[in-house]
Amino acid sequence: MLGVLIWILRVVYAATASPHRISITREDNLYRVYVNSEKGVVMLRPFFASLGAEEPPKYRILSTGELYNRLLESYINVYGSFSGKMRLDEEIRRLMSAGKSKDEAIREIYKREIGR
Repeated sequence: MLGVLIWILRVVYAATASPHRISITREDNLYRVYVNSEKGVVMLRPFFASLGAEEPPKYRILSTGELYNRLLESYINVYGSFSGKMRLDEEIRRLMSAGKSKDEAIREIYKREIGR
């Protein structure tokens, strides 16, 4: 009975807890802030403004097409125009045959090859 009560409380907590995650780490003399939502950034702005911190430029999420084009440029620089495109497309097909969508495959290759 106690287990059922704890489970119900966990479900209620998960449903009502803030989905916004904020993490602040210190690296050398710099503090890095990681947030998973725009609302998290909005919540932090007054705090950092009171400290006199400057807000960095916004980052934007690249589309899959932009990631593919950057990967293709990188592969062409290494393997040449024909072989580069062929190798990249083959790597995408290999990941797709392993169950990933085309978008997931491109993002995985981009993260592995370019790492940004």
